[in-house]
Amino acid sequence: MMCRVFRSSLLAWLMLGLIVPSEGVNATESAKDCPWQDSSVCTCSANQAICYARGPRIPKPSNNLTQIDSLSISGYRLIEIGDDDLPPNLKKIEVKSLSFAYFSSNALRKSLKTLERFSVWSLNLTELPGSLREVEGLEGLELRHARIKTWNRNLTRHLGRTIKNLTLNVPLDKWPEWITDFVQLETLLLRTPHFEVPPDAFDHVQNTLKKLEFDGQFFYRYDFYPGPFVLPMFPEAVTKLQSLEMLSLERFNLSTVPDVGATFAGFGNTLHTLYLRACDLSVTPNLLLLSKLTKLRLSFNNLLNFRTDILPPTLQFIKCVRCHLIDIPDFSHFKNLTELSLDFNDFSTIRSTVFQGLENLKTLSLTKNKITSIENGTFLDTSSLDTLALSGNSLSHLPEAMAEAKSIQLLQMFGNFFTCSCISQDLNSWIRSIDTVRASVKICQEDNPDIVSFWRSDASLCRDDDPIVG
Repeated sequence: MMCRVFRSSLLAWLMLGLIVPSEGVNATESAKDCPWQDSSVCTCSANQAICYARGPRIPKPSNNLTQIDSLSISGYRLIEIGDDDLPPNLKKIEVKSLSFAYFSSNALRKSLKTLERFSVWSLNLTELPGSLREVEGLEGLELRHARIKTWNRNLTRHLGRTIKNLTLNVPLDKWPEWITDFVQLETLLLRTPHFEVPPDAFDHVQNTLKKLEFDGQFFYRYDFYPGPFVLPMFPEAVTKLQSLEMLSLERFNLSTVPDVGATFAGFGNTLHTLYLRACDLSVTPNLLLLSKLTKLRLSFNNLLNFRTDILPPTLQFIKCVRCHLIDIPDFSHFKNLTELSLDFNDFSTIRSTVFQGLENLKTLSLTKNKITSIENGTFLDTSSLDTLALSGNSLSHLPEAMAEAKSIQLLQMFGNFFTCSCISQDLNSWIRSIDTVRASVKICQEDNPDIVSFWRSDASLCRDDDPIVG
């Protein structure tokens, strides 16, 4: 039992990025006018300060110099921020500590007119800090992992008059009625709920909300939601939004929506980013009516037959990770595509036609598939490709088609277990021209244990009587 608790706690700390070296903050020498003189606790650079609390509170500033307007505080022992713990005239405050629980009522009194962004990552925060009540122009509020049960409506009404960017990645038992207090919202991030979103959920911001995200990362975590794991239905309230530019739905049930593409058709003139991650999709949605769409993520869906002909040609970014693809579809009509990620799928061959005409493609990631062969001609048109990731596949030799990718600067090929057989002059010249090559080797000559060094050495060139590998 103790091991389980320790393991869960350790994962939580790693998840939040709050484990830091025991020797304290490693940073450049503190600025001479830094409010804290002990550089082992707080370091300053330009207008930013970073503090690591070694106890329940950070040290009080030794002076009231006002050059610092951004403050980030972490430390697993941090519990409280008191009345005089912060320097004056801050614009941004960020607190990351699992144990942090309390802002004193006057903690922000020196920054009431200047504070623009307030962020807290903590499991122990149980109420919205009352010290925000007198802040005059807060535009960004971020709360992550906090277990807030009671929301002060007077405080939410006060904050709602000015806040434009709201992140509430916190567990909720029901749809929050107080969300209607935030009438100026342009950006809203919520944790994916385990209940249905009401149809009028966003009526109060239907003309202002531009970015809406539902984060489903913690949907199944026992410590936040100890119930049956049933994906919530598609939130129809989303379709009423008039100015939406970015929509991210994670862990919603879209399998019951008759026509997913038609559902989003009303965003045709505004939506440029659409993420449908782990939404139980088994058919590629027809998104041709989204004429402004440039970014699309369909990861963690069961898209055996991934159709690209019903996706808008305006796309510049496509990500379909763990989509169960058994073949790479044709991407040749996406002339503006710059980044493509098809990691963790099941295809074994890269056909020569799938990337034709992709002159703007810069990053191609095909890791953790079952690739054994790459046809000649595959990279003839990818003249801008500078990053190629083929790690974790089943390649045993360097395909001749690789030499067609003339602009490659970073090549990742870990986990393919290449043999040190001879390669052609073209491949040898090509591998020498790349800045960074990362690969692994299973069988190699004793005097050339590194596959990359072997490829780049004269010994790797084929003689007339050698069979050409690749």
